[in-house]
Amino acid sequence: MKRQIPENDRIPRPIFRYDESGALDVVIDSSALANLSAADVDVAKTFLARYSADPKTFITYAKEIERFLLWCEYGEGVSLRNVQESQLTDYRKFLLAPKPMDLWCTKKGAKTGKRPRAPRFKSDGELNLAWRPFATPLVNTTVRKALVIVDRFFKQLAYDRYVERHPLPPTRRVRNTYSFSRSVKQRYLERELIEFVLQVITGRLNKADDKFPWLRARYILLLFFHTGVRIEEAATHDMSVFVRENNEWFIDITGKGEKQRRVPVTDEFLDALVEYREGIGLARFPSPEDHTPLIPDQTLRRSISSRRIDQILQEIFHNAAEMLSKKDPQGAQQLRSASAHWLRHSYGTYLARDGTPIHDIQENLGHSSLQTTTVYIEPGNAERHKNTRNLSLRSMGKAKTSKSTSDS
Repeated sequence: MKRQIPENDRIPRPIFRYDESGALDVVIDSSALANLSAADVDVAKTFLARYSADPKTFITYAKEIERFLLWCEYGEGVSLRNVQESQLTDYRKFLLAPKPMDLWCTKKGAKTGKRPRAPRFKSDGELNLAWRPFATPLVNTTVRKALVIVDRFFKQLAYDRYVERHPLPPTRRVRNTYSFSRSVKQRYLERELIEFVLQVITGRLNKADDKFPWLRARYILLLFFHTGVRIEEAATHDMSVFVRENNEWFIDITGKGEKQRRVPVTDEFLDALVEYREGIGLARFPSPEDHTPLIPDQTLRRSISSRRIDQILQEIFHNAAEMLSKKDPQGAQQLRSASAHWLRHSYGTYLARDGTPIHDIQENLGHSSLQTTTVYIEPGNAERHKNTRNLSLRSMGKAKTSKSTSDS
């Protein structure tokens, strides 16, 4: 039976404290929960521990599972064991438009009118009362990811017999009609949008007293677009990965499953790399002994996290979107949805459009399966018509006629 939450306790509070090392602590007193049980929180913690070896995945899963638990507690008023399919359908609608907005999303700044994400804890470790589970409502692509994570959570609960059955969340139906191929086509940026973002960065760079953040921001964007590296790869490598072979530059990356690949460095990115290095006080070209992080903090000694890299890019994209919103609303919406991974998809998409052989794209992106890479091959109708138009039986008939005539 749903317990009523006192009016002054309706604001969602953090359930977990976690970081990229995979450490996770429960910070809420189970006696303060009106609908979830202490066991519900414990099984969630056990589930998340399975992903602690992969920092990016762990952070993503911890965020989405905590949001779902908070919705169960403060929104729907239900325990994990009592979640029904209809309620998961409601959860999808909730992610697109959390209500009441002020209880679930960060409050707008009085001066800026924006909703900057507030940290869950203050510097002294105390709870930040301004924290909310969301900065803004989620977009469709992010909602899909969130529902897939919740789906996997319930599959594990059913396997462990914590719940009697999987409540058949709508993600199963979504995945039947949703393909990675369609996802890629929806999640890359047109060249014109990327060029506009670069113009915005350059404008800020020219006006800034502290030029480092903007030099780094431009370099980050170009690194992802010109090499297709994954965000976690960028956060864990240093400048020694740049190698010169037969007067050509490459970047050596160790990716998923410790798989190594050598990615060609384009002339345009090499110029950008030199400009960036000189701008932050490094030698023009990297050397095998250069262990400056690939994407460093301002001290140049420590790498920034994958989460921070993505945050930098999203801040830039949102800033550019605001400037573009009146002139190109559709382009602005794309930028608001974009992330670092969109630049990786852009890399694969434009290599394919420029005629790069599919096996070369596979090698550059570090895909284990060629099938994963083929999603970037998307010839338009005119191109497909050109490639198909010569299929004919006439030549075969003529050849046979000619052959039979000569035989006679």
